[in-house]
Amino acid sequence: MLLSMRAYGMTLHLLPFLLETFGEKGPAAFGLFMVFATYFGKSSFSGVFSLYAMQQFQYSTTEVGSLLMIMGLVAAITVLTVSNAALKPASLSMITRHSKENYGAALGVADVYMGLGRVLGPLWAGFAYDLHMRLPFMTGAAFFIITLLTTLRKRDLTSQAESPSLKAGGPS
Repeated sequence: MLLSMRAYGMTLHLLPFLLETFGEKGPAAFGLFMVFATYFGKSSFSGVFSLYAMQQFQYSTTEVGSLLMIMGLVAAITVLTVSNAALKPASLSMITRHSKENYGAALGVADVYMGLGRVLGPLWAGFAYDLHMRLPFMTGAAFFIITLLTTLRKRDLTSQAESPSLKAGGPS
């Protein structure tokens, strides 16, 4: 755990260089944000759910374990499978398509952002749970909503930017 935290710390130290290399604005940076936000949100939910169930509903550890098993099976079959199957390849494709160069480095940076989301999500969720038992779920939901709205806005801006060029250069 300590080794992985040091690796993430070193990566954060390199962030200005990485942003300069891959462009601090634009589709590659947007893809990195999307990957981080998604993994942060997912990790926030999963990090404190058992604590929430035990405190809110007075479930025993056996009941929480059974509930998590059932929820995990249902989620794996439906939501997580579909979202991961669509999100990760789409994000990685967007990052590599808009990277200036070094596609391997771009994918490595994206993997670091996924890992940061997996590490910082549970850390935040534990801290937020100590403040209020519903706060991790609210902040996780807020991350998902912000991600959705950002994606929709980015899509609209992209389609508006492409529309004039398609009309001007397209067939009559």
